[in-house]
Amino acid sequence: MNIAYVAEGIGLKKAGGEYKGPCPCCGGNDRFHIKTGRSGNMMVYCRYLCSYASIMRNLEDRGLIEKEEFERKGPTASQRALIAQDRLVMALYEADRKVKPDPSLADFRRYRLAQERYNAMSPVG
Repeated sequence: MNIAYVAEGIGLKKAGGEYKGPCPCCGGNDRFHIKTGRSGNMMVYCRYLCSYASIMRNLEDRGLIEKEEFERKGPTASQRALIAQDRLVMALYEADRKVKPDPSLADFRRYRLAQERYNAMSPVG
């Protein structure tokens, strides 16, 4: 993948070892960076936190890159941390229910939120 070609296609300017300019997804000025990573892969970053998948789809739609499988398999590191936190919240709630059978509404809501988020993010299987 020719990063100079991609950068030229979306109007980025070279700054040191990377290209900077407006983000192709959100359009924000001077918040998007693209460079070659250590392994030779293209690294993209938007300071507005546009997702990698949306940036790659945008570049693909413009015909600047070939379609690749870039969907993440499994939860990210931050999602794994939230899953662990949710497990702890659910375990504490279950332990409290054994001692105190009538939990507060706030505790129940916290438990339900943790349970819903855990079920949504935990890997299947």
